This record gives sequence, structure tokens and C-alpha cells, in this order.
Amino acid sequence: LPISPIPLHALEVGWQASSAEVAMGKCSLSPRGHAISSIFWSAVNLAMVIWGVTEKMRWTPFHQEMECETPPPMPTRLSKLSLPSPLAEGMFMQPGTAPFGLYTNMTTSIKCTNPGQASITMKAVGSETTLLSPNMSDLAVGGYGLPYSTMGKVVMSKDAHFAAGGGQGEMTTQIRIEQPLADVLASMSPAATMAGYSPSYTRSSQIIETCATVLGMTTCQEVKAEQFCGSYGGSCLTEVLDSSGKALVPVQLEPAICGYTRSLCGLLSTRSTWTLNC
Repeated sequence: LPISPIPLHALEVGWQASSAEVAMGKCSLSPRGHAISSIFWSAVNLAMVIWGVTEKMRWTPFHQEMECETPPPMPTRLSKLSLPSPLAEGMFMQPGTAPFGLYTNMTTSIKCTNPGQASITMKAVGSETTLLSPNMSDLAVGGYGLPYSTMGKVVMSKDAHFAAGGGQGEMTTQIRIEQPLADVLASMSPAATMAGYSPSYTRSSQIIETCATVLGMTTCQEVKAEQFCGSYGGSCLTEVLDSSGKALVPVQLEPAICGYTRSLCGLLSTRSTWTLNC
């Protein structure tokens, strides 16, 4: 029998019907599939809500200060002071050798705990603190003690890392005091002698890296923190140490310079407006 050709428009109508049938019938989920899908995505949404609430609770309060032990006293022993004759005899000391002045090195360690949720790393490279002595003559006439003279430097021995959520670490610093004789004598002004104390300043620059993880994503930021600090210090007596660094027994005392107050710190750019008031 002869085969009659199928019109083209009939093929198009048939294809459209098949496509509609597939889209609406054969590829659609059954009621059971819909239920399983709803349960799955409900569980996913519930998990996301719980995760978000947990993250919010973890970050409350948002900012928490580092908790550090009180550092031990670090007196500057006058036995390290080298004076020429007859100045040394006038201060009841043995004459020293050049270079004259106060030159000594000290090491101190402070343990800290990080209660916050961002890890903190204080980097040794690029971080430095400068010890400054004010111009006592300028202070005596009501000035700000300018220009300052450099007494020494403080540097970190190594990086100090404090993990998030209670991580503990230790900061070890080396103090290098290098104060020429002229600056030592200038600090012994009549006003400071009569008052019994004198101010001292520090200018610090610290490189700090912080890393925080929020909803599984970790971001890090490195900043350079600069501060200008001031405190009061004066004469004191401290224990004499043996060659191993331990106090002699029975206890013997020697004159030294000690800090009297805690440091008051602020932004480096505002240091010219500061005054230290008792």
C-alpha cells in the first residue's frame, strides 16, 4: 500500500504535546518525593539557623580585651651607671669606664590570654618601642618637655601568637637602655629632685595580625598600631642580684630607678596635647 506523507504541521503538534506531557507528567515528583524534598530542605534550613545563632552567641560580646599578667617590676639599677671621677666619688660610687652613662640590657616576659574569637599574632619584625626622656628644663617652665631624648629601645624577641577562644601565649621583650652621661645629668634636675619623681615617655609601633572565622570563612588583617605613653618614675631600692640573676641571701639593697605609676597611652598623633596630672 502506498504510504501517505505526514504533514509537517502535524509533527510539530505531536512534538509539542510530548514535551508538555514530559514537563507536566513524567518528570514531575510524586507526592512522596515532594515530602522527602520538603523534609530535607527544612532540616538544612534549621541547621543554618542553629549555626547562625551559635555564631552570634560565640561572638557576644564582639570585642574582648587581652588578659595579661601584671608584669614584674623592672628597676633600672644605678650600679649599671658608669660615672667619671670625681663625679662618681661625689655620688658615693666607684669611678667607671667609658662610655659614661647608663648602659644596660634587660629581658622581660609577660603571659597573656586571648578571650576573643579572633586569633592575634604580634610580630617581632617591624615592631619597636622607643624610650624617651623629656627635657626637664622645658617642663620646669610649663612646656611639654620638648625636645625628647632617646633613652633606649624595646624589641620583641620573637612573634607572640594567641589563638582564639582562650588561647595563651607569652611576649618576650628585650630592653636596651643607652643613655649618655649628659642625658643622665639632665634628668637630675632640681625640680625632679624636689618633687621626688619625673615623667618618662614611650613611643611604640606594633605590627598585629588578626584572623577571624565567621560562618566557616576565615579572613585575616594586618595593621600597624602606634601609641604614645607616659608614666611617672623615681628613686627606689631594689634587691642586689648575684651572677645568676637571683637575689642575694641575706637580702641586700641597692639604689635604682623604678616606675611609680601605670602608663597612660593614646594615639601617637595626639601626643603634643598631653599632660600627666597627679
